[in-house]
Amino acid sequence: MITINFKCGGGFFSYYLGIAQFMYEHYILDECIFYCTSAGVCASTPLAFNISPKKMFFEMFIPHMKETNKLFPKTFLNWKTYGSKYWKFFIENFITDENFEKNKHRIYVQVYDVLERKSYYKNNFESKVEFLQYVNATYTIPLLLTKIYNWAEVVDKHYLIDGGFGRVSKDCDINISPTTFGRGKKKIDYWPSTDYGKNIEMFHIGYNDAKENPEFFNILKLQSKL
Repeated sequence: MITINFKCGGGFFSYYLGIAQFMYEHYILDECIFYCTSAGVCASTPLAFNISPKKMFFEMFIPHMKETNKLFPKTFLNWKTYGSKYWKFFIENFITDENFEKNKHRIYVQVYDVLERKSYYKNNFESKVEFLQYVNATYTIPLLLTKIYNWAEVVDKHYLIDGGFGRVSKDCDINISPTTFGRGKKKIDYWPSTDYGKNIEMFHIGYNDAKENPEFFNILKLQSKL
């Protein structure tokens, strides 16, 4: 069983989805287990449920960005509300009930429990609703100028936020971050951005970075070419 971790990525979710699309097209991932934190959930979710990351990007995230752009300058203040709306749409319409039950054990979502002051990974979700709650918690951009309880995701009386706050990350067989392929944040000057044109470019940058570093994925089995 190969483990893959998409770590905290901030505004690089489009870059992550490009990397994920390359993996989806070229490798057998059926037996892989995915760990994710914050923006990493954007790449791990389609891979864990055998859905094209490209399809997710262009049918969920691009409409999301187009809608939030209309709300400027409150774009990021409305990110939780609109992000939750589009994640709900994706989970309900892209992941069938059969697919969810078959693959829910393949994704671990990291969150930070504010009351317990610790981060942990959650998997084997009881329902799509519970999965959405944990996605919302780790994916939501922290609104640091407001009280933490105003934007935390409340699950069973626990206030959950981005798992990156715990500064603990699972060490996996493959670990992916925005700097994995030697590309520092300063070399991608689109962070943070909800400009969908720039994010489309980031998607292709991620895909090409993965394509140019195939040795990084040597542990994975290539798909057979017919």
